[in-house]
Amino acid sequence: MTGLVTVKVGAQIGGPEASHLCSLHVKLNRVFSEHPPRSGTETDGRLGICLVVDGSIYSWPPQRGSGITIYRDGKIGIDIYFTTADFLMVPVDEACEWLAKRLRDGIHAAVVKAEGRGHPIKASIVMEDVERALEIFCE
Repeated sequence: MTGLVTVKVGAQIGGPEASHLCSLHVKLNRVFSEHPPRSGTETDGRLGICLVVDGSIYSWPPQRGSGITIYRDGKIGIDIYFTTADFLMVPVDEACEWLAKRLRDGIHAAVVKAEGRGHPIKASIVMEDVERALEIFCE
């Protein structure tokens, strides 16, 4: 039997102008809870994702892409940074696809890195299931 990867998505939103991200954040957690990716090994895994969005109240240093942390206990942490301006430029009907692409890129980089460091995870299997979950997310 293959293990499952528990995926939890959090958010740090720096102002009210990015509050429309909240509904996508809730939907992501629901989709990953109902469709957890397989780890590809006997071991269960944990993946924590934080969507970090700057705003009028608080901004983070300008960073692009994802910050990845691989913990000794096998947990993988991913911070995905973007500016409110980046997000607000995306038409509402394209927001799911836009966010899914950033998630896909960040998760892929993290699981490849974890697998390369010998953690019990198979990146190709995780990504196959992540793709399926992100398709459901964008329906």
